[in-house]
Amino acid sequence: MNIKCIVFCCLFFCSTLVAQQIDKKHFSYKYYHMVDIFNHMANSENEIVFLGDSITEQGPWYELFRGLDYPVVNRGISGDTTDGVLFRLGEVVESKPKVIFLLIGTNDIYYKRSVDYIVSRIEQIVSVIKANSPTSQIVLQSILPTYKRTERPLDTIKKINKQLRVLAKKEHIAYLDLFPFFLNNEGKQLNEDYSLDGLHLNAKGYALWVDLIKKESLL
Repeated sequence: MNIKCIVFCCLFFCSTLVAQQIDKKHFSYKYYHMVDIFNHMANSENEIVFLGDSITEQGPWYELFRGLDYPVVNRGISGDTTDGVLFRLGEVVESKPKVIFLLIGTNDIYYKRSVDYIVSRIEQIVSVIKANSPTSQIVLQSILPTYKRTERPLDTIKKINKQLRVLAKKEHIAYLDLFPFFLNNEGKQLNEDYSLDGLHLNAKGYALWVDLIKKESLL
C-alpha cells in the first residue's frame, strides 16, 4: 500500500468516526454547497488556512496578507458550527497546511449549545488536525465579543474563551486572544467601530485582527 493510499485511508477512517458523532441538523444548503466547492479546489503546498464561520468567510485574507510567500486560503462558511467544521476537516488537513487559524463557536452559542459541548468539539477539531496533519501549526483564536446580540451573551463567550486558553496550553498550540482588543472602552461589548451589526467585522475590524496576528509573529 503506497503512502497516498495510507493517508487517504486514515482520513477516511477519521472522517467516518467523527461523522458518527456529528449533529447535522443546522447544516444549511450553503454549507453543503461550499463544502463541495472546497472539495474540488486544488491543494497547494504550505497553505495558510483560515477556518471558521461567516466572520472568517467575510475576511479578504489573501488581500490582507498580500506578499506572503505562502498561499492564503479562506475556509470560512457562513452559519458554520463546531460540528460543521468537524464534518469537513478532511478537506482541510488533506493539504497538510503550514498554519491553520481556527475561530469557531459563536453560532453554537446561538443554538444554545453548552460551554462544555462547544469546548469539547473544539478539542476534537484540534485532535483531528494533529492526528492527520501533525506538521501544521494550529492557532486557536478566542471567540469575539458582540453588541446588541442577546442570543450571544458576553458572559458565555468569556467562559468559553477561558477554557480555550487552557485547551491551547494543554495541547501545546498557539492561542490568539482577540477578545479584549475588540471590546469598547467600557469593556462591556464589541466596539462599534469594528462592526455594523454587532457580530460581523468591518474593514477596521479585519485590519485590527491582521495587526494582532502580525504582532504575535504568527505569520
